[in-house]
This record gives sequence, structure tokens and C-alpha cells, in this order.
Amino acid sequence: MIVVSGPNSRVDEQLVPLLAGPGTAAANVAGITVGDDFAEDLLAPAGKSLADLQNALDRGDAVPGFTIPGLTLAANIDTAQEKRRGRNVLGRLMAGSEPKDTTVIVGAHLDHLGYGIGGDSLARADEAGRIHFGADDNASGVAALIETAEYLVDQQRRGKFQPVHDILFAAWSGEELGMLGSTHFVRALGAGGDTPASLRPGVIAYLNMDMIGRLDTSVALQGLG
Repeated sequence: MIVVSGPNSRVDEQLVPLLAGPGTAAANVAGITVGDDFAEDLLAPAGKSLADLQNALDRGDAVPGFTIPGLTLAANIDTAQEKRRGRNVLGRLMAGSEPKDTTVIVGAHLDHLGYGIGGDSLARADEAGRIHFGADDNASGVAALIETAEYLVDQQRRGKFQPVHDILFAAWSGEELGMLGSTHFVRALGAGGDTPASLRPGVIAYLNMDMIGRLDTSVALQGLG
């Protein structure tokens, strides 16, 4: 993939920063960024102009792909893979004295953007490099998760609540980097392996809470069957 800003963008720096963002953890696409003059040289054998193509795209015209005759392009691209350790935090409220083979999961992700490096940060220039606390995304969801767990445990102890299924409270790690924590859990759940059957029960339903701190008069619910 070759990225070019184009003359219509009127950018201060033609080379487009290529940064990893949320949801790109599983992506595997090689990319480079080039200046407008170099892009014009690449398009010349096809009789195309970068400005004409960008004008058409800006108008919303359909621009079909085209062949550039006789063009060979080579590039050396290094990928630096970083490995970090994240931890999901799980708590299980059992319906009985023994683990059930069915469970309901209530979850929320516990990470945020950190210092906003490489993410979709909305920080202003004077806020660059400062910590993003994530009060709504997603401390609000984690607070609701903890409150729900405390309430249901208390109700069960008082004899006012008797669940039919076990309830798993899950605080996921690495959501902003591409749902890494929850994806790991799902894969481990499906793989089974040496994991005891009591730790990988059938999931009846899952409730996820993300960015619920903006509740005023209504709350947005999204469902997937």
C-alpha cells in the first residue's frame, strides 16, 4: 500500500504518518508513504495525474483501478513487533456449590489510550504526551461492572437472588489495541486444551458495558443475536 497526501490536502508535511490504531492488531499490510512529486512519476506511464484523480475522488466520482505499464517498485520495510503482557481480571459468581456448565458474562474493558500515542486521541496540541484517564471510556463501564458484581453478591448472600447460571464478571485488557484481551479469552474458551471444563462453560449471554458514563435521559443499546 502506497499512501500519498495529494495536492488538494494542503498539508504541511507531505509524508503521511503511518501509525497503528485501535483494531489493527491483526492487520498485516505493508505500507509506505511518498511525496506528491514521486507519486506523479509513478502515475505518468499510465497518463494519469495525481491532481485529476484527487479531484475526482473529492467530487465523489467512482474511480476504477488502472494498470501502470512497465512499472516496477521495490521497498525495504522493517516491522518491529512489540510484545507486552496484559491481564484480564475475572470473577465468578456461582449459582450453586459446584460450577455450572452454563454462564452469563458481564464485561467491560479496563484499558484506555494511555498517553495517546498511536491511538485515536482527541488531545489538543498543548495536551500531547499527557495521560488520558478515560473517565467514560471505559472507567464508567468498569465502575458499573464492579457495582453490579457487589450488588448481586450481596443479594445472593441475603437470599434475595438465586441465579440459574453462573455469572462471570470480566474486565478485559487491551481493548483499545484491537480487543486483545477478550479475543484471547474467546480463543482459549474455544480451544479448551488442558483448561478444566469448569473454567470453560457454555456462554448463554454476554452483556458488554462501554462508555456508559454519558447517560442523561437515555442509554444506547446494541444487540447481536
